[in-house]
Amino acid sequence: MRHSDQEAVAAADFEFSVDDAGQLSALVRGERLHIDGACHSYAVDDTRMTTEFGTVLPAVLADFVDLALAVYVADRLALRRPPHAERYPLHWTRQLRLRLPMRQPEFWRDKTLTQAIATVLWQFTEDDWQLEFVPREGGYRRSETQAALFPLGPEPPVAAALFSGGLDSFAGLCRDIESALARSFVLIAFGTNIRMHDVRDKLVKELRTLYSQRLQYIEVPFRLSRNGRSYHDDERTQRSRGFVYLAIGAVTAVMAGSQSLAMYENGVGCINLPYTAAQLGAQNSRAARPDAVAAMADLLSMVMPTNAPKLRLPCLFSTKGELCAGLRRPEIIGLIHLTMSCDGFPLRQPGKPQCGVCTSCVLRQQALYGAGLHSADAIDSYSVDLLGAELPAAEKLYPLRAMVDQVATLKRALASPDPWRALVHQYPELATVAACCQSTQQDPVAAKGSLVRLYQRYCDEWSQFPIRLYEPLVSSAT
Repeated sequence: MRHSDQEAVAAADFEFSVDDAGQLSALVRGERLHIDGACHSYAVDDTRMTTEFGTVLPAVLADFVDLALAVYVADRLALRRPPHAERYPLHWTRQLRLRLPMRQPEFWRDKTLTQAIATVLWQFTEDDWQLEFVPREGGYRRSETQAALFPLGPEPPVAAALFSGGLDSFAGLCRDIESALARSFVLIAFGTNIRMHDVRDKLVKELRTLYSQRLQYIEVPFRLSRNGRSYHDDERTQRSRGFVYLAIGAVTAVMAGSQSLAMYENGVGCINLPYTAAQLGAQNSRAARPDAVAAMADLLSMVMPTNAPKLRLPCLFSTKGELCAGLRRPEIIGLIHLTMSCDGFPLRQPGKPQCGVCTSCVLRQQALYGAGLHSADAIDSYSVDLLGAELPAAEKLYPLRAMVDQVATLKRALASPDPWRALVHQYPELATVAACCQSTQQDPVAAKGSLVRLYQRYCDEWSQFPIRLYEPLVSSAT
């Protein structure tokens, strides 16, 4: 660690202490955190990670689940911009100190492991995490002590994957199933959104009727509350989500007997280049970026040295449009309208669960047009129809403007005599991405060419997107 214990306490902006029951106490810059005088707590139901497979959670993995959840809660409660701060000054990097009870504290106190955790968390959040592990004195969760008597575990070989219910996870899963990657698939979700549970559950039920492979859907419910009431006034960026999803997914994959864990995210979304120059570092999510995933894979090999699942990004060199174009069976295409992509899902507007104007909604529509599948989408599910007869209000066009501007920037770089050099000059993070592509069985040199072709195809797909109402945006960007 970069500080001694005494220096770390003095330097931390946020200090969180968790007890065995998931109750949190917090200090914000030396003052105790109070919101309506309420206490904070979290709870996780991780029994499905074990009972579905007739296993119990080993102590180290139970600790790892607790670590992931505590990090997530601290990330949500530690506001990057204090409530009364000025709106525009940047308050990004935070110093967070987390004190957490563990079943095997000596294992977690290993300096190499502790530093690896802090490094991975920096990759995802760009925050300075200072970790202290103390002995756990409380009891065990049911997932650690009680196995199912008659489990219906997956038939090997097993492939595990994170499953969000979005278009990418749906299309990527269908591609893996049709490639006969495995006999059984374990689909893993984590979160608090009941509406997304309904989306995923319906998709899985439909897919079970269409494919012979066995699909098991494992959802790990999580709740953050204050005196029993849900807490929503939290930090919106929540960059630790990538860490939490991969941690929960990896533990579940191990319990299911899978040697891999897939994240079905298209390549443009994985790398997630900034749309504007104002987005710096982890202000753009790194949840699936290859360098962050590679760092997480290294950490998993330390936590699970004998059975860590391989983290897969099988769609890294595919555009979202190409993923959608791979959906050829009419009955599968007929399920596209059940997927949800909106950043704000669900909207509080009856019959309109997706906004239609956030970058995720725009990319969804652009990809389906590029794949020739726009008619399969549920246009009436969007609050705003970008391609309708009426021009939306100017403030709703900002995401589209930013995306069109990014495409113009990419086109200029790709048209240069040395496209790779021009791309890296504009987006330096691409050099790091190329260097991390060994996990995709591509050497860095081959990866450079693959990335150039990825963005060439992405720009070509945009030329098929009928944004004729926004010709001034295109002309001003180019």
